Amino acid sequence: MSKKNIAAIVFLLALSAVCMSLGKWQLSRAAERVALTEEITAGRNQPLIDLSSAPGNTHNWQPSRATGYWRPDLTVLLENRNYQGRPGYWVATPLILDSDDNEAVLVLRGWLARTTSQPVLPPLQAEEAVSIQGELRSHVPRMYELMRLWGPEAESLPSTLPSAGGRIPTVQNLQIADLERVSNLRLRPYVLLQQQVSPLAKTLA
Repeated sequence: MSKKNIAAIVFLLALSAVCMSLGKWQLSRAAERVALTEEITAGRNQPLIDLSSAPGNTHNWQPSRATGYWRPDLTVLLENRNYQGRPGYWVATPLILDSDDNEAVLVLRGWLARTTSQPVLPPLQAEEAVSIQGELRSHVPRMYELMRLWGPEAESLPSTLPSAGGRIPTVQNLQIADLERVSNLRLRPYVLLQQQVSPLAKTLA
């Protein structure tokens, strides 16, 4: 057998191995999509719960309602969240459920378009109780921080909130525990994706 034929056989074997790996990866991705669809369906079929009463068991994507007071001074922007091809932010604001012990739930209020200047948010009435309805998630959906591969890390939260000068903190990803630490709030171990009240919320569904 000539060297040319041997090289062709080796190439075909390597190509076959690559195709098999790609096939397994596609099957794995398909299984993940099926599992996610089943999780969403199961969660949305759960009865609506009132977070104000501190429910014991919760599910991802479960319909939920919370009544409380906004803390707009503790708002955080999540950057690099595109919507319909436009760059922008997700807006996350705590909602105080019990003012006696600073218990709160973090609400993802919606999407805000990026501008060349400091973002301007729709005003919130911090003195008036509001009722928010949406779906639960166990965490703030993450975005992989590509900048860490070749540049400085994304901006982190300040050591304490509210920020000096009223500047809105902007981060790539947000952990509930991190916001709890710098804000002195007692945050519930989940987030609420808002679906009503704010016009921003339509983009988070």
